[in-house]
Amino acid sequence: MNFRSIEITHQGNVRTNNEDYYVYTSIDENNHLFMVADGMGGLQAGEVASQMACETVASYFIMQREEPIDISFKSSIEIANEKVYNYGESKGLKSIGTTAVVLFFQQYKAYYAHIGDSRLYLFENNQLLQLTKDHSYIQHLIDKNEITPEQAKTSTMNCRKVST
Repeated sequence: MNFRSIEITHQGNVRTNNEDYYVYTSIDENNHLFMVADGMGGLQAGEVASQMACETVASYFIMQREEPIDISFKSSIEIANEKVYNYGESKGLKSIGTTAVVLFFQQYKAYYAHIGDSRLYLFENNQLLQLTKDHSYIQHLIDKNEITPEQAKTSTMNCRKVST
């Protein structure tokens, strides 16, 4: 299976520091991993958190080739989270974090996992289809029909994580 990918990042309209990080790794001819992470806005060392998360997940997938995909997703993200948390603790940071979206191709099947508001889209027939839902307060309000997706686009509400 051949891939062509383009990676472009931007710090956004609010921040001056780009906290995005991405990784692509071809584990073998049939297994390919793509991941994008974005340090959480307003938290400390987001660029470190996103790089650490990407590198940890990619390394895990390379090392655990025989493990079921769902276990690899869960375990790799948990280990990355622990590494980021421990890094923050060791540096005396009060808060550190990253969002993530992981896409894994195995043979001709695609699997994905995500956390936060980094999104995965499918581009097909010249249209973008959003495959993931944000883990955010705004998305929670949309799901509860308290605001519309159109209202969310212009909302100034604080986007905080909500357990669902």
